[in-house]
Amino acid sequence: MQIPRGKYWPLVIKILTVFFVIWVISFLVSDFVQVHVLKWTQTYGYPIIFLWIVLANIIAGLPSSFLPIGIGLASAKGDYNPTLAISIITIASTLGDVIAYTLTRRFRHTFLKWLSVNEHDPNYTKAYNYVSRGGGGRLVFITRFLFAGILGFVNYAAGMLKMPFWKFFWLALFGEIIWSSIWFGIGYYPLELKSIIVNNWEISLLVALCLVFAGWWWHIYLKKQNQSLLKLIWQTLIGKMN
Repeated sequence: MQIPRGKYWPLVIKILTVFFVIWVISFLVSDFVQVHVLKWTQTYGYPIIFLWIVLANIIAGLPSSFLPIGIGLASAKGDYNPTLAISIITIASTLGDVIAYTLTRRFRHTFLKWLSVNEHDPNYTKAYNYVSRGGGGRLVFITRFLFAGILGFVNYAAGMLKMPFWKFFWLALFGEIIWSSIWFGIGYYPLELKSIIVNNWEISLLVALCLVFAGWWWHIYLKKQNQSLLKLIWQTLIGKMN
C-alpha cells in the first residue's frame, strides 16, 4: 500500500521544531555557559571538566568543544597534565554517550510515542532491523568528531533503534579519543598552528581550492554516471539498507 505523502509531516515538523529550539537556546546561552564553565574549572579543576562533558553528551545542544580547547590552552601553561586531561575528557564524553544511548533504549517506547512513530510502520521496521543488527555504525563513529552538532541525536537514535551495545560503545570510544585529541590539540598548540597557516598561506589556499575542485569534479562525474553525490555520502555514512 502506498504511503500518503503528507503522513510524516507532523513528525518532520516536530523534529525540526526541537532542532530549532535547541539551536536557539544553545546560541543564546553559549557565551554565558563557556565563560562560567571555564571559571568553574579554574576553581574546581578536573571534576567540573568531567561533569560538564558528560552532561553535554547527554543533552543535545549543550556546547562542549570549547572546554577541551580551553583545557588544552591551560595545559600548555602548566595548569593541567595533558595526558590526564585528555583521558578524563575522553572517558567523560564516552560515558555521556553511553548514558544517552541507555536512557533512550530503556524508554524507547515513550520516545517513539512522543514522536508519533508507529513501531509497525514499514519504514521504521526497516530502520530498526538495519540498526539493531549492527548497521549505521559509521555514522556513530564519524559524528563524534566531524558532526558534533548531531552527536546527541545519533546517540538517541542508536538507543531507540537498539544498536548492539558493544558496537555502539567501541565506535563511540574510538571516535571520542579522536575528538578529545583534536580539540585539546587546538588549544595546546594554537600559536604553532596559527604560524603554520600564516607563514604558508599560499599552500593553505591551494589545498583549499584543490579540495573544492575535487568535490565539484566528483559531483559532475557521478552525475554523468547517473549517480547522486548526496546518496553516495549517505550510503558511506549510514550504509545500504537492504
